[in-house]
Amino acid sequence: MVNLNKGEKIKSIVLFLALIVCQFFTYSLFDAFGVQMSENGITIVIHIFVMLLAAFCFRKGLLEDFKALKGQFWTGLKAVVPTMVLGIFVEYAVAMFCVLIVPAQDAEVSQTLSEVVLFTIAAIFLAPISEELIFRYGLFNTMYPRSRKAAYIVTAVLFGLIHVWEEIFALDFAGMFAMVPRIVFGLYAVQIYEKSKNICYPMLYHAMNNAIVCLLKILLLLFGT
Repeated sequence: MVNLNKGEKIKSIVLFLALIVCQFFTYSLFDAFGVQMSENGITIVIHIFVMLLAAFCFRKGLLEDFKALKGQFWTGLKAVVPTMVLGIFVEYAVAMFCVLIVPAQDAEVSQTLSEVVLFTIAAIFLAPISEELIFRYGLFNTMYPRSRKAAYIVTAVLFGLIHVWEEIFALDFAGMFAMVPRIVFGLYAVQIYEKSKNICYPMLYHAMNNAIVCLLKILLLLFGT
């Protein structure tokens, strides 16, 4: 793993707090200034800002990991592909099980093609970079020297919580239950990072996982009733 210095450990915590602040206040800030933008559009803005901030803070390690891929990408990929496939299978199996236990509330979902495109950009190209740098590179490496087990559990749980914060404040139990498969995802992402020792592989895993969600959204838009 990466031995972060004291400054980098502080940056990892600050980045996590910055992500929370963006999630909480960006929407109300846009409203206060009268900026008219869709939820997916605001999500794009949040992810671009956090991604650039995280990439700047950890630019040295990120560049080193990118350089390490040269000539070794496929070798490293073969080592983590079984974990990637198993992780996606287990996550979606858990997600289906969660839906059976606590069915989601019926809601009328209507998204335009442009909204799905914005969601796809955020989910596949932006979130994997920003979130993997914050959770797996920053927080995991910060906690790892003290306790490997705690680093696994805490980063996975925080990753799950950050994705259901709206449901938590709305006391939407069914929505909160959706954090469980995300915790599972976080555990597998950490495992992939620990095996590969390169943040690019959990980024790829994250992008692949989100691509499935985007594909389902597109299919629902095209063929849903």
